[in-house]
Amino acid sequence: MVDTDSDWIAFERGDQATEWTIRDTIENRFVTLQTAEPTTLVPIEHEPFAYPVDAVRRFTTTSFSLDKRFHVRIHDQDGTTAKRIVPGDHHHLEHSTETVGLNGQPILYVAADHPGTVTLGHHDVSINFEQPTIVTLGVRSTHTTPATTITTTEDPGSIMNAVSMATTAMKTMTPDRSWPTLRGHPPLIERGNALEIPDSLSKPNTEITITVPPTLEAVYTVAPLAYYLGADLVSGSSAAIDTPRERYPLGTSRPLEAAVERLLQHVFVLDCFVRSAGIVKDRLNGADALEEAAPFDFETIYAAPIATQLERYLEVPFEMVEPHIPPWPATAFVPETPETAELVPLLLDQFALIKPLTAATGFGQSSETSAVDSSLSVPESTLSIPESILTKRTASPSADQGEAVSSNPGGAQRLEGVFPHSLEHIWFGPGIPAGMSRATVASYRRRLDREPASEETRVQVVCNEAEMLSEVEHLEDLYADRDVHPFDVQVEYGVSTDRLTTLLTSSAIDLFHFIGHASPDGLTCHDGLLDVRTLEAVSIDAFILNACRSAQQGLALVDGGAHGGLATHSDLLNERAIRAGETLSRFLSRGLRLHDAVQFTALVESVGEYSIIGDGTITIAQSDGSSSALYLIDSFTDPVSLCSFELPLLNRNLGSTAHTGFPEYDGSTLAPVAHCLPAVPLSALKEDLQWSTTPVIYDGKVHWPPAIGLPEELHPQLG
Repeated sequence: MVDTDSDWIAFERGDQATEWTIRDTIENRFVTLQTAEPTTLVPIEHEPFAYPVDAVRRFTTTSFSLDKRFHVRIHDQDGTTAKRIVPGDHHHLEHSTETVGLNGQPILYVAADHPGTVTLGHHDVSINFEQPTIVTLGVRSTHTTPATTITTTEDPGSIMNAVSMATTAMKTMTPDRSWPTLRGHPPLIERGNALEIPDSLSKPNTEITITVPPTLEAVYTVAPLAYYLGADLVSGSSAAIDTPRERYPLGTSRPLEAAVERLLQHVFVLDCFVRSAGIVKDRLNGADALEEAAPFDFETIYAAPIATQLERYLEVPFEMVEPHIPPWPATAFVPETPETAELVPLLLDQFALIKPLTAATGFGQSSETSAVDSSLSVPESTLSIPESILTKRTASPSADQGEAVSSNPGGAQRLEGVFPHSLEHIWFGPGIPAGMSRATVASYRRRLDREPASEETRVQVVCNEAEMLSEVEHLEDLYADRDVHPFDVQVEYGVSTDRLTTLLTSSAIDLFHFIGHASPDGLTCHDGLLDVRTLEAVSIDAFILNACRSAQQGLALVDGGAHGGLATHSDLLNERAIRAGETLSRFLSRGLRLHDAVQFTALVESVGEYSIIGDGTITIAQSDGSSSALYLIDSFTDPVSLCSFELPLLNRNLGSTAHTGFPEYDGSTLAPVAHCLPAVPLSALKEDLQWSTTPVIYDGKVHWPPAIGLPEELHPQLG
């Protein structure tokens, strides 16, 4: 039985009368609701929540549980956060006006008519009531869609007006818009014969204006800043940002793209601190020291007009803000063409920085657009751990760590230089430069065309190289071990060009994993090469081409309809390819985005030969939580010194927070983050690993936990 009154949310009764599956059909994410007694989920039209939801159900029970890890907050009637619950903690619901917010995939809200107790475990959430209670459950998808489409001509002035309307997607213009869920998807832009802005779009009056030269390069560069500030874009001889009282030149002492990046990060980070004066009382580590040094208090500036906020923010030295800037989701390098206008809303939804192709240091256009240009130097985009971490882990913590750290001399230390400046560098120009994601406008637009997914991920493995059979064995084992998200894995060996053509064009495949050999001219089969460029279309979503020099064939898969995948731009050694392929697949099977899987794999394997082709944010599976963590441990001496890496799993994630999960190091930090925890009790680490699915890097290898329990190889160390 499937019950749905939403385009995206479905409620499916399980095998037992006490079990329901709540499914986000677009994102293919689900959570299982288990009630103490058989019950029916009744649709209601009234939405008794301060936050938006896509579907609401009501049921009666004495207790229920949800089988995923969530970030849990208790909200007052107006939505104000009263408390955050950490794993192992309990909260007694005394008033029917309290709402339980569960931030995960999907997002849930719970309200009840009678008192009860909320318990957050390491693997689930449960609520127990003192008597049979009517429970109201709200569900919101993490998927976002643009509300409408703006038509523009190819004239820079027309495109400037279209880009200015991106800010209409903001759900608030208070500092709360630094939360990712309060930044909506900007209206799409398409090219036509005239500028047409739908009447339904209403732009906020922020009294902020950004002046730029009338060039497409300048318009695209300032688009993220205009989107976030709600600024009007106007044409002028030199770039500047104006408020009613001040004028701030842009691009005088540094290139325009660098000035925009710096200003956007400055304002955004201060908003993340100031927003704690709003409805979500999540005060970041370092807030006390920052508020004491700033020329304003958070409550006063939170309530001020946005133009006033900007003026006061810029009185704060950038050097005070810089240590708190998290790695940006992406930096996109785009061509100065009218077609790029159609890409801008999709990049803004990801909150990417937008820069011209020439802004990438050492970059130039490839002389052959069909050839891999590995000579182009790129910013380092793989996650690396500097040698200094070993000394940082034993160093005394910074004094500017907020209350959670100042009261604890062994406080968590945020590590700089571990995550790259941007998690992904995306190239929309010609060629396939090494070390960057090579994307296309079409691959990004396919995000909006996703159909409701099946209940299991369909994986097609093709092995055309006998010396790499061990990779297939590992893949079958890792997919079979996934209880959180089921996989349907099909494996074929030594396929012909005709059979490979059939698999690519006639089978609906979520992940195509090719193991073997390739060249720019095709994938190697026993009867010759299959050049994917000769296929009219393909029917796969994601791919891994673990074969030498397969980047051109990967680009052909994206041109043929795939969302994105991983390919190589140089030769590979079989043994290294097997190890990298297995590790990448394991991270993908745990719900990581493609570019995040590459980041984590780079901690233990060389991935310099691999390139992301298409959309690097694609996922193939569901995680058991709203973020992905990884521990790096040198020694299990009690207390344990470890590095904790946390990446949010949602595409629209900048502004979300991370918590270490250990009470000794409580506190909020902007994610993604790398923390050093110099003194975690061995018993606390063992407890965490016992109930989580966090992989551990130890002795140069990744140790993978089962669905529940400790990684088998670590039993001797953990006791």
